Amino acid sequence: MGPQVDQTPPAKGFLFRPSDHTYWLDGRHLPGCTTVIEDAGIYDLHGHTCDSCGHQTGGIPKKVLAKAAERGTKVHLATQYFDQGILDVDTVHPDLIPYVEAWGSFRLNERFIPDPNWLEVPTWHTKFLYGVTPDRYGFLGGQKAIVEIKCTYAVAKYWSIQTAAQAHALASQGVDVDPQTVVRLALKLNKDGTYTMDRHDKPGDFAEFMACLRVYGMKRKYK
Repeated sequence: MGPQVDQTPPAKGFLFRPSDHTYWLDGRHLPGCTTVIEDAGIYDLHGHTCDSCGHQTGGIPKKVLAKAAERGTKVHLATQYFDQGILDVDTVHPDLIPYVEAWGSFRLNERFIPDPNWLEVPTWHTKFLYGVTPDRYGFLGGQKAIVEIKCTYAVAKYWSIQTAAQAHALASQGVDVDPQTVVRLALKLNKDGTYTMDRHDKPGDFAEFMACLRVYGMKRKYK
């Protein structure tokens, strides 16, 4: 085992704690984007559609859910290494190769160039105080774009709210991106090596996220 890393939230500064996927700023817990959306009842994190079986995961044993989550984590890591140019394909499980191939095809076909400074980097909205971890920010065919990588069986409607929250958080951090015009999309990597692009262009997406954030805050205020 390696050395234990102290993940106690600091009194000053920002911390993303991978062990429980929580965000902290100056010792204060910040709600994560997906947590806010789930808490508002927009979707059920434990009842999404699973790529491995094609059915709703509600009622499916925890071991199956854990395996699906593990697959998603490994695919994200593999695509990150791919973008960093350090992926050793021989270390990737054969079942995951099609997902990596789908990512490579997307990058080539759609001319997507990720910003190396924003590969799975946790951050937060400086005004509204919620945390996000955009999968990718970069250029899609020459246009600035935010890309969320997904490995699920079906497209989920809440993804558009998620990418809107990410766009506004990046802008609040001083990233040169206009949340109203940046290309936003979720990229569904499929187990047959293909990909599906789910573009998000509704002007009201961020307003809907802010409604979720307000509900999140009110539920804690009146408990």
